[in-house]
Amino acid sequence: MVHGSVLHSRILIAGAGALGSVYGCFFRRAGYPVTLLGRTSHLDAIARNGLHIEGLWGEHHATGFELITDATQAKTPFDAILISAKACDTDAIAPAIAPVLVGDGVAISLQNGLGNVEKIAAQVGWERALAARVIFGAEVVAPGRVRVTVYADPVLIGVWQDGPCPHLEAAARRWAERLAAAGIPAAYCDDIKAALWGKVLYNAALNPLSALLGVTYGALAEDVNTRAIMDAVFGEVYAVAAAEGVVLPWRSAAEYHAEFYGRLIPSTVDHRSSMLQDLERGRRTEIDAINGEVWRRGRAHGIATPTNEVLTRLVLARQTIGSQVHQYPAVHTVLNSNVSSSREPLEPLPRPLSDTERGAESQSISPPSLAGNGARGLGFNASGVKVGQSPALTINKETLAAMEAHARATYPDECCGMITECGGREGVVQVTNIQDELHAKDPVQFPRTARMAYNMGPEAAPILIAAGRGELRLLAFYHSHPDHDAYFSAEDKTQALGGGEEPSYADAAHIVLAVRAGVVGAAKAFAWDAAARDFVEIPLVVASRF
Repeated sequence: MVHGSVLHSRILIAGAGALGSVYGCFFRRAGYPVTLLGRTSHLDAIARNGLHIEGLWGEHHATGFELITDATQAKTPFDAILISAKACDTDAIAPAIAPVLVGDGVAISLQNGLGNVEKIAAQVGWERALAARVIFGAEVVAPGRVRVTVYADPVLIGVWQDGPCPHLEAAARRWAERLAAAGIPAAYCDDIKAALWGKVLYNAALNPLSALLGVTYGALAEDVNTRAIMDAVFGEVYAVAAAEGVVLPWRSAAEYHAEFYGRLIPSTVDHRSSMLQDLERGRRTEIDAINGEVWRRGRAHGIATPTNEVLTRLVLARQTIGSQVHQYPAVHTVLNSNVSSSREPLEPLPRPLSDTERGAESQSISPPSLAGNGARGLGFNASGVKVGQSPALTINKETLAAMEAHARATYPDECCGMITECGGREGVVQVTNIQDELHAKDPVQFPRTARMAYNMGPEAAPILIAAGRGELRLLAFYHSHPDHDAYFSAEDKTQALGGGEEPSYADAAHIVLAVRAGVVGAAKAFAWDAAARDFVEIPLVVASRF
């Protein structure tokens, strides 16, 4: 517990998402007056039940916050503003917080990437701006509840600008000490530029690849192709940092390899990048502040950074394509225009079904009866299982873990996606649930939100193209049932049939995951029984890849 007059220091957490909530909870438990600036759904849950933190640093609970959704709602100015908003939001949040910072207060950027502290200083003045490097991770598992998932190094706080700044150095030391005393490992850093560029080394290599491939950090380190790409990123970052006058803690990119693969990756092996989670939610990513800044600064110095450029463009393209294409009719055109004329056109993806077309059933109804439905006549053909002979869907444990992570990430909304197989390797394709967009555009036809229904987004198109060409196998579709059991409801059946009498993809199974309070429970598999003209439950077998 922190004692003394410091407890009168008012703290604003600007960006009370996953990481911001951790800072806020620990400072509040230490006795500080804390205001959380964040999203309504998260803050509403905190208002009702307090803020819960779980995971690597134990179980913690705090109440008594001031909760605001706009900085202008703050009742009094703040002695410290901890900015944990996404880098892509810095342009908007910096001018909003400037009026609520006391004259001798400090604004501390605890954000990913480069360029944030400069934008903040432009609004509050360099004499009140500090930078921090953060290498721990967290996720919002449910509104009001956050889990600390990974920790690699203490939070470092320091002064960004060059030259002596005694009062800012003192402030940096003071707030590092307070953060550490509150329970979050932290320390003062006398070369925060080098520390932040070191974090860029880490983020630029891992975040975009994890986001584009939908895998964990550990998976990236295991593959020879992704290792080669990450090594190329290291070389480019080193060249640009040197041109910026930054001396990194490691003498060369080769020396950093040992640190990266030997210490940093092992401590974050199961982590999924925040950039991946942003893409899953249809949000803007921080790519511009990470790889984009390396690319931009490289150009300014006449240094080629082709790897960072390509990664930046790919993530930006993924954002643009995902935000511009919302309706399946457009996807139908893409599908059929890309199929070779020597093949039959692909079965079109079902258009978004209105809630009226689906019927009045909700996910609280009883599952369809399986009485009298045998295994014979099933169209599903899973790997190693013969049709009509006790069919089962076999997936590896990594596939199940990826689906569960997706279901937790989107809770309390339904998630949706596909499981594929190519070259003997399974893959999980996480698809955006566009139900909320459909509901916003036409609430009469789509009265349900994503909490009770799903319609798959355009990411499904290239997968179905590849499946139609025989380039991969489509093993299963999956989706979650937030706060309901795992069964194939009448609504699920209507969705799978797409308005027809038989599913367009009869050989693909359907997996349903039950999620309650952000925790995944049962997962069950269902397949189309051509003889019974219905979907029946089949065994779901989970095996190790090794």
